[in-house]
Amino acid sequence: MDTTTSEPENNNASATNDARHAPGGGGNDINKEIAAVKGDAVFSTSPSAEETGASSYGQKLALLTGHPGVEEPKGNNAKEPAGPLNEQEKKVLKTYEEIIQQAKLGIMVAFFQIIAVFYRIKTEFLYRETHPSFEAYFNDKWGYGRSHAYRLADAGEIYLREKASPRGDTIKLLDSEAHYRPFVKRTVEEQDAVIDLLGRWVNMSGRQEVTPRMVESAVAVLHPPAGAAEQDERKNALVTKFETAVDDIKKQLPAGTPKDVRRLLDQLKKKTAALGNPTRKTGIDCTDATWNPLQGCSGVSAGCDNCCAAKLVATRLADVYPGLASEVKKDGKKTYIFNNVIRLLPDQLGDPLQDRIPGRYVVNSMSDLFHDKVPDEFIEAVFDVMEKAHWHEFQVLTKRPKRMAEFTERYFKDKTPPAHIWLGTSTENQAALDERLPELLKVKTAVRWLSCEPLIGPIEFDSLDDIDWVVVGGESGSKRKMEVAWVTGIRDACAEAGVPFFFKQWADYGEDGKRIKKPKKDGLTPPALEGVIHNAYPGDQPAKPAKPAKPTVKRRGRPKKAELQTAASEPATGPTANAPVE
Repeated sequence: MDTTTSEPENNNASATNDARHAPGGGGNDINKEIAAVKGDAVFSTSPSAEETGASSYGQKLALLTGHPGVEEPKGNNAKEPAGPLNEQEKKVLKTYEEIIQQAKLGIMVAFFQIIAVFYRIKTEFLYRETHPSFEAYFNDKWGYGRSHAYRLADAGEIYLREKASPRGDTIKLLDSEAHYRPFVKRTVEEQDAVIDLLGRWVNMSGRQEVTPRMVESAVAVLHPPAGAAEQDERKNALVTKFETAVDDIKKQLPAGTPKDVRRLLDQLKKKTAALGNPTRKTGIDCTDATWNPLQGCSGVSAGCDNCCAAKLVATRLADVYPGLASEVKKDGKKTYIFNNVIRLLPDQLGDPLQDRIPGRYVVNSMSDLFHDKVPDEFIEAVFDVMEKAHWHEFQVLTKRPKRMAEFTERYFKDKTPPAHIWLGTSTENQAALDERLPELLKVKTAVRWLSCEPLIGPIEFDSLDDIDWVVVGGESGSKRKMEVAWVTGIRDACAEAGVPFFFKQWADYGEDGKRIKKPKKDGLTPPALEGVIHNAYPGDQPAKPAKPAKPTVKRRGRPKKAELQTAASEPATGPTANAPVE
């Protein structure tokens, strides 16, 4: 960060220079004064604490601010000294006010300098000659509100305390007010713990950067909420009542009502529903939201050949995550692959803890938590968050179940795996199932599941013992068509074994085998399979195979053969396994 400054033009330059050259002024120009406050060796010409033999906290702070001889900070509960400012204090205040003035004028001044100045003015009572209180001084003279001024002063205390500590390298990365806001009012011990955790995350990720969101995540991890937010049942009841009223209005609309009217009512109902229940944050049918605390991956099998995540990272997110995925040619056709590069995103670790509305999360929809380049320490951090956010259900999926099994054996060695963490593997065809299912069965988990997606070949199970859930879906963005018989075979095997079955999507080809240009979905209901919506979850009553409905002919007399064939080919319209088709 560039900490150099430029001086504003003024008509009192000589007086300003005289003040800067005054004894005890701490430097020959304002740049040196500012650098001295920050304590940056690049700009400061002041001797270090080691060079001068300074050892006490007060002496070190005095050197950092460029004013040797200033007394040790009094602290928040110190007694305000009586009488006006002495000459030394006036010189110090003048330097501080020049720094504040430059900041107010929009001239580049490091954030560290500002918060250090606020803290010193507060703790040394440098406002006392002109104002009755710290907040009155900053409000009247500089236009800072009470809370704002105190927050900056508190941030300055943290910075000056930690700068010379083992956490110094980390604290220098917190360079805005937004970084300090989440933890500035916590105890000293709690502040130290936050900075320590941020330091570990920085080392893990290999990025010399701390974002305000990362600070929020660290606070959430160290001080998680006790549970989910309480739901307002009265609000939910009103929402339900309003939705019923909208439905009644739609039923009473006369024939020929413009489509725009019906569409407007549908939108109104949808927005109203969002007030009572959290809206889904993803188009993935079997979950409510996704959580991606890391990005990047590498292909391991045929199921990775047309990875939609790789395409997204290589195109729309290329500027956000450069170098993680690329466009390549395969068999003369354009496709996208991950580059075997992993980027850890610790700033997103706390997201589920900050979401207090219960829901289901797919973990790492854009990567694989058990990729060999993800450190164990980071996987432990993810599991720690999942355990603390016990009001959610987490759906963890990997194509590397061997590492998942090894990790869970260690992580859950002395404790029982919680029921809200579901661990599974992807099996796109028989070869993948034969390789990964034995490893999945070694995983220590309360809920073990299979994702047969993208399903690019038939699968037969020798047994579904110890499997708690099966999800099936086709492949998007390719010509690899999923056959109906493959899906019904898995559905029937699940029904026979009593395993909940979720049919997620047909993808680019419909049940009739024809290509779907724009699949029509409401984002809430998965598609039907043979007239039945299969959307069971672990613990639900498993789905049963749909029975074809008998053809019904309304015309009198004996039906023609063609009519019987047409009726027999139409989807079943009887009761569904899990939900009606709307």
